[in-house]
Amino acid sequence: MTVADIKGTKGMSVEDVINTIEKGGKCVIYLYTFSIVIYSFKRSTAIHLIKPGESAKKKGRKYTILSLIFGLFGIPFGFIWAIQSAITNSKGGIDVTSTVYEKLKGVLSLEKIQMEQKRVETGEITTPQTPIATTPSLSSTSPPPPPPPPPPPPQ
Repeated sequence: MTVADIKGTKGMSVEDVINTIEKGGKCVIYLYTFSIVIYSFKRSTAIHLIKPGESAKKKGRKYTILSLIFGLFGIPFGFIWAIQSAITNSKGGIDVTSTVYEKLKGVLSLEKIQMEQKRVETGEITTPQTPIATTPSLSSTSPPPPPPPPPPPPQ
C-alpha cells in the first residue's frame, strides 16, 4: 500500500498521512451497486482519507446516489445490495483506519531503514566498527590444548 492508493492524499507524504490519522482523521471505504437488467454488481471504492473536521457521510453521498439510481433495478440482488450500500454509506462507510495506519507505519519504518542503508553505502555515515577480541591461547600459531584425561574406572 502506498499513499497514492488513498484518495484525498495528493501531495502528502506517508508521515503526513500518519499525522493526519493521529490527529483524528480516518480512512474509509464506501460501497456502491449498479445493475444491468439481470446482472447486479456490488463494489467498494478505493480508500478515502477523511481529515479531522470533514464528514465521512458527506463524502459517501455520491456513492449512495449512484447505488440508488443505477443499482435498484437488478433482479434479484440489485434492490438488496443498493439498500445495503446506501445504509453503509449513510453511516460513514466502512472504517479501515487501523489497518491503513499499521500498514503505513510499516512502510515508514521500511523507508527509514532504506534511507539509513543508502547513507551508509554512500559513506555519509559510518557504522561503528567493534574490534574482535582474540585470546592469546586460541591464536592460530599455537597448537590446540590436549583433551582432558578420561575419568577413572568405577571401583
